[in-house]
Amino acid sequence: MPTFEKRIVVAKKDLDELYHVNNVRFVQWIQDISKAHWELLVGDEMRKNMVWVVTHHDISYKGAATEDQELRIKTYISESKGAQSMRIVEFY
Repeated sequence: MPTFEKRIVVAKKDLDELYHVNNVRFVQWIQDISKAHWELLVGDEMRKNMVWVVTHHDISYKGAATEDQELRIKTYISESKGAQSMRIVEFY
């Protein structure tokens, strides 16, 4: 399965009181890139008949992101079984 990537620059609005990216913002970015990748991969017929949803998140934070930092977000499907798939999202 092909990978999908985008880049973002951390803005002041993305930060929490500790001046690094808020955990909720990371989850929003995961949602955004996952949905964009799904919409790129599926055709109009599938989009009409199916809805993309998340059923589970497992997040490991390995470092903080700060204001003005450019992040590369990469996502791909590591496995699929019927209507379910395992999506990986990585931040660099």
